[in-house]
Amino acid sequence: MKKKWIALLLTALLCFSGCTAKPGVEETNVLPAETAETQEPSAEPEQSPEAVQLYTAEDMQDVDSSNPNLKFSEVDFSKQPAFQSKEGLDEYFRDCVEKRCRSIVFTCDRKLSLNLNSNRFCEDYLTVWSNVKMEPGDYGKHYIIRVTYYPGDNVAWAYNNHDTSSLEKKEPELYDAAVQWLQENISDAMSDYEKCVAIHNYLSGTVRYSNQLLEELNSSFTFDWGITAYGAMIDHESICQGYADAFRMLTTMLGMDCIQIYGTGSGEPHNWNMIRLDGKWYHVDCTQDDKFGDDGTSAKVYLFASDGQMRKTHSWDESRYPKADDDTLWYYRANNAILEREEELETMLAAPLKEGKQVDLYVKNLPKKQVCDYIQALGGQFHAADYGTDFLLCAWL
Repeated sequence: MKKKWIALLLTALLCFSGCTAKPGVEETNVLPAETAETQEPSAEPEQSPEAVQLYTAEDMQDVDSSNPNLKFSEVDFSKQPAFQSKEGLDEYFRDCVEKRCRSIVFTCDRKLSLNLNSNRFCEDYLTVWSNVKMEPGDYGKHYIIRVTYYPGDNVAWAYNNHDTSSLEKKEPELYDAAVQWLQENISDAMSDYEKCVAIHNYLSGTVRYSNQLLEELNSSFTFDWGITAYGAMIDHESICQGYADAFRMLTTMLGMDCIQIYGTGSGEPHNWNMIRLDGKWYHVDCTQDDKFGDDGTSAKVYLFASDGQMRKTHSWDESRYPKADDDTLWYYRANNAILEREEELETMLAAPLKEGKQVDLYVKNLPKKQVCDYIQALGGQFHAADYGTDFLLCAWL
């Protein structure tokens, strides 16, 4: 079966990314303040607590943060950001990632337990690979976090910042391909909704899922460009990570907020996206909508899905991602494309087909054979895929 790739995905990704357990960075506990009734009058004014030092990437001194192979011996840790507590650490990491630092250096108090973990760092900060290293030193614990970003993420950053100088290896080729595709397929007259539909249909309809790529990844445990946006847009074949990287790349280049989700699909490890439109978040899974081959057609069941819809087939740590409570933009509902009654066959299927339109429908309460026979009687062609007790249909003349 086409999606049997997923069973080995997480093991492979953890091995090549250096990711193991997922404890993450702990939160700082805040004790409740005393109530007015229990507080004693003070003879002296209270001293304000010392403000937490907030650091940015610019606070790394005399360090080449673009060097992914930075060594401890090359860093003067007396000049680096120093943390006495966990406060401000997340902000520091996010600033470094936003500015594409490939090495993040800092120190922390010897008594401070950070429990930094490579896999959790990857998920929290949307990086493809990270390697957390610590050595005790004269200034406490000395840290270097080496980071590798998704090629699609690097391309989107370069495009939005008008700076391609940090692109390396195959990324300039991906950059040119992404820019060309947007110029040819996206216009200013389109809404963000329409742009997302076009990107989804392109990836789900033209990228081939590659079981061979997954098998090679499992045997080599090395970074492979094929599992990123490069594989999806240049080779036109990838695995779920490549679909998700490409969708995030293209939507981010268009100024939208998009993230990757790490969870399971049909019980197996899986990656997909969430996109924010008009202040609300929706799920988009281009891989699972790639049900009809690579002829340009695709299913739409995972296009602007809500949490409730996704829970039928997917699972994820919902506490770590935005909520998606709205289902009004779900493709089939938003486009009045839910076929439920036999009397609707003429208006929802026959009429648009005779006008030369492609028809995408979510079919309920009707036998698949009945609907498919109806299309064939019209001289049409179709793809159909089961979805629970219902089925997804794409038809054309």
